[in-house]
Amino acid sequence: MGNKKALIIGVEKYQDQSIPQVDFAEADAKGIADALSIHSYSDNTEILLSDKATKATIESRLRRICSFLSPEDEFVFFYAGHGFSETDHNYITGSDTQLGDLTSTSILLQDIFREIRMTGCQHVILFLDSCHSGIEIDSSMRGIRADMSEAEFRDFFRDSEYQVGFASCKSNEKSYSSGRLLHGIWSYHIIQALHGDAIDALDKGNLLTANSLQFYLSAEIPRTIRDTLTTPKKQTPSFFGCLTKDFIVADLDPIISAKTAETKIAFDQPDRIIFSGYDAGSVKSLSGFKKGHWVPKNVDSAAESYIARAASDDIKKEAERIFQAAKKAFGYERRDIKVDLDVGMATVNCKDFEVGISISQNPDKASEYIITIDVWRFKSTELVLSHEFNEVFANTFNSIVFEYRSNIDIVKLIDAIEARKEKNIEIKYPTNYAYCTLNVQGLNERIEVEPRRFSIVSYSILEPRELVNRLLEAQRLLVGYRKILQLPSPQ
Repeated sequence: MGNKKALIIGVEKYQDQSIPQVDFAEADAKGIADALSIHSYSDNTEILLSDKATKATIESRLRRICSFLSPEDEFVFFYAGHGFSETDHNYITGSDTQLGDLTSTSILLQDIFREIRMTGCQHVILFLDSCHSGIEIDSSMRGIRADMSEAEFRDFFRDSEYQVGFASCKSNEKSYSSGRLLHGIWSYHIIQALHGDAIDALDKGNLLTANSLQFYLSAEIPRTIRDTLTTPKKQTPSFFGCLTKDFIVADLDPIISAKTAETKIAFDQPDRIIFSGYDAGSVKSLSGFKKGHWVPKNVDSAAESYIARAASDDIKKEAERIFQAAKKAFGYERRDIKVDLDVGMATVNCKDFEVGISISQNPDKASEYIITIDVWRFKSTELVLSHEFNEVFANTFNSIVFEYRSNIDIVKLIDAIEARKEKNIEIKYPTNYAYCTLNVQGLNERIEVEPRRFSIVSYSILEPRELVNRLLEAQRLLVGYRKILQLPSPQ
């Protein structure tokens, strides 16, 4: 087995002030370097950021790395920054690129391709977050001018079973960054996949392959853009390479196994763990609502009872769906699973966990209902990472909750955070200190702390495994407060 080597470049700031900054390019490069380090690239990784990433330095470091590459080695090239095309040739920019003399002060992508091809290295991956068009008009966009030509990419990768390339978007499109993610959106998902935090990116055996990664990026990038940008944008990730033989980007099995063990430890302390999700809608849409029925105008017990009765068939239908899905996924027999129905609620009792379904009136809008699905009483905590559980509840949850018998001291937590004056933690609380909400830099979800509950709440629906990953990340970020929060120490 050969060595693993990487050249990682993030050009965020340019000497030429007329060239717009590329937001979060340095964070992307650092994130990729960190992700590759868990795959044994750390000893042979060159990282060039902004002022260090000049044209001459990029070309020199590439030549030096390629001079040591053998056919048995693995090589990753990552670039985040501005890119452009001129006379059908593609270029990436260095920090010393000059807008008035673009081609002479930028790096010809064909030269990079040629340098790599000459090594004979049989495992090469290129990640390019630079294939964009148009002058930058928005801080979330990455691009200089002209379309980057796809022909050059396809020509390089056409006949190779050992070299693959991933580009952040198609020609005529832009690559976007997100202030909430603190990364380029495409690069963020590459990082997540390499860390083993994107289960949907994995193939059988927990392998991250060229096919599975591209499939994941194609699904997630449009979804994330819809969730994080205020106006509709289009960004279509591109892939270049020969897929007649699947290409393994990384083996995540050791990492996933470690995360599973870590999750078991993380779940040891709470008295109860709950996965929770909800769906809201108009009372008029309930199956029990008939023409001539009244629409609640006030939030009160009478309206609550009415909504519960009107939703009887809807609750029954949802319970039936979960019953059938769980029975099929886990191979349950009759004695392993049953459904109990009541007005406005249902329980699906499985031998491995319990599901509660309930409906209530939306306290903020009298004419709407909220259906909540909670899953708890797990026979084993490893179950939540299983393919079967994530298949049954793939589109269900937006929060994971730790419940305790003993109280979390909310005042003590508030005082501890404020005393440290941590800029990366924003804390909000009411005048009676009954609860608090935390927004932590590096975590996209909010944290809600009540006397006996610690919750990770996502702004979108996530798979159970993803919610667990967010929980583990929260534990790491809040390690200084774990005793107050009654959280186990992160591994």
